[in-house]
Amino acid sequence: MAVSWSIEEVQTFLSLVAEERIQRELDGATRNEKVFQEVAKLLGAHGNHRTYKQCRDKLKKNEERLQEYKGPQQPEWRVYDDVTAVEAAQL
Repeated sequence: MAVSWSIEEVQTFLSLVAEERIQRELDGATRNEKVFQEVAKLLGAHGNHRTYKQCRDKLKKNEERLQEYKGPQQPEWRVYDDVTAVEAAQL
């Protein structure tokens, strides 16, 4: 069974994914395994050990959840600001 991501781990992950260099590599990439392998390695340097697939899935799930929360009120989601920062970096 997979270990749940802590809030701190998600925030670290999202800050890594929001980095301009990572965003450039992800932009338009359909084969992004190498990018997420790098993200997983960087996350590991912060003491959080995840596979590239876990990282890819986490980003996808956060993006899907963000779409559910689009609206006039900010949701009660602890990493909402972090996820919106990643979305803004993608523009």
